[in-house]
Amino acid sequence: MNTVAKQTKVSPDYITKLALRKIEKALPGAHNVLYFCAFLHPDRIPEEIFSQGIPDALASLSLPPDMSDPEWLDKALQVNVRYGLLKFNRYLRAYTMHRLDQEYFRQQLDEVEQCTWAECAVRAVNACYPLYDFDTTQAQCERMATCATTCVEQIKHWQMNFAEVAELTDKVGWHFFKIGEYNIPEAYYQQALRIRKSLFGDEGLAVAETLSHLGELYLAKGLYPQAQPLLENTLKLHRSLLSDEDLSTANSLNNLAELYQAQGKYADAKPLYKQALAIRQKQLPAEHADIGESLNNLAGLYKAQGHYEQAESLYEQAIEITGKALGEMHPDYANRLNNLAGLYESQGHYKQAEPLYEQAIEITGKALGEMHPDYATHLNNLAGLYHSQGHYEQAEPLYEQAKEITGKALGKTHPDYANRLNNLAGLYKS
Repeated sequence: MNTVAKQTKVSPDYITKLALRKIEKALPGAHNVLYFCAFLHPDRIPEEIFSQGIPDALASLSLPPDMSDPEWLDKALQVNVRYGLLKFNRYLRAYTMHRLDQEYFRQQLDEVEQCTWAECAVRAVNACYPLYDFDTTQAQCERMATCATTCVEQIKHWQMNFAEVAELTDKVGWHFFKIGEYNIPEAYYQQALRIRKSLFGDEGLAVAETLSHLGELYLAKGLYPQAQPLLENTLKLHRSLLSDEDLSTANSLNNLAELYQAQGKYADAKPLYKQALAIRQKQLPAEHADIGESLNNLAGLYKAQGHYEQAESLYEQAIEITGKALGEMHPDYANRLNNLAGLYESQGHYKQAEPLYEQAIEITGKALGEMHPDYATHLNNLAGLYHSQGHYEQAEPLYEQAKEITGKALGKTHPDYANRLNNLAGLYKS
């Protein structure tokens, strides 16, 4: 008679416990690494969190002393990989931990211990997560993004309130802002601002940083009344805490001038742009990207006032400096080309404008993606050029695409979205 062997179902906890016994036998204390990983994103834990982040966390927390020894920590990671509770992806240079294992290890801790390990994760990730910059830190920010957003969830859950929390939430908000996700950063900035004010009062440099970021966000979203007090306060703080010649002061002057120009307050914007340019020219090399930015912005003001000759000269200088400083595939270079194209269009020089608009679209699409607000702006501008020349069939799909992107990226209450609708209406009327 044939018999069928009875299969015994083995629980995931049993497998985890079995692996844990082997880990502890191989290297006592190695399981502490798993407590730490239980509070990070399970699918991608970059290796530098252990080499760079944990030492920073240990400076502020009382954790098992072995974890301060890089050699021991490396052995602990290897042991956990060997017995399957961690996996290492050599291509990504990152670890993974199964969600069920994370839940198991969290359940082994009381609330105080959970909070301590969660705080360790926040401090470690913050140490490895730089302020986003397209040229220098973009790749590292993208590596750390999943763990950073997981840490933000831990921050909310445990109601953390220390300096690194504010620093991390501000950096996460800035990352989303710089990639064009304008609807996400506000909550991060508000949280960072609350914490920084509670720790440092209303007049610290850290407070000024978040005020500036929040003001820039409101400016980009067209919320000018909300942006103005924040950007004015930032400038006041930088002048009082630093000096009138500091580069941070120049940045504040530039941002406030951009707001005034957007509001049509050209007389208020002009001296601020000039002060920012003078500081940058004094403090920075002649071909620094920030000088290119100041020249570009001052040119935009002259264009708005109808001073086309002055604007053209400054735009050309800005393009040359930006190309040398950042390269000709940088989104800021695309922005400079777009602005010069707009100047040519304003003067009826359509043949000169068209290739610049096309080049700006190509660069921005490759650098920032085709759902970024800047990409929509460049599409809209090329459509406007076609519209002005009576090329309605070429203009319509570009206007439609620009409208769709703007609605998704900025929302349908943003002034740019109203502009897209107005442009389409004007085309249909034609």
